[in-house]
Amino acid sequence: MDVAPPKVSTPGSIVSSIPAWTECETNADVIHPFLGRLQTRVRDQFTDLFINTNTPTVEDIQAIALVAAYSENAFVLVAMALRFAIQLGLPHVVDQLIAKSHARSGIVTADEQELYRLSRVWLGICNLELL
Repeated sequence: MDVAPPKVSTPGSIVSSIPAWTECETNADVIHPFLGRLQTRVRDQFTDLFINTNTPTVEDIQAIALVAAYSENAFVLVAMALRFAIQLGLPHVVDQLIAKSHARSGIVTADEQELYRLSRVWLGICNLELL
């Protein structure tokens, strides 16, 4: 069963906020006021994502997983990332990749590269869930 590739969004405000937030986590004593504002912004955007989005993007899932890796409430965020990943059909991507790799001629196509990327997202979330 082939699953249509999940929609990919343009870099949004959630994804663009994450690198600065994770860097602030490591320097929290130095940039505390900025960290608080940034965490509030990311939390507001996640609330909007969880309530108002019918179909999340792969980038949304990656952003949730990244924040979960640095969060005290990681289990809630990982559960949401898993739910969204299942909604997009990411578990089936691994099977598609395995099927295509058996019939591969040696050159990795753009379609296979996308399947590798989606598989890494799915497996990364599964690994986070085990922590």
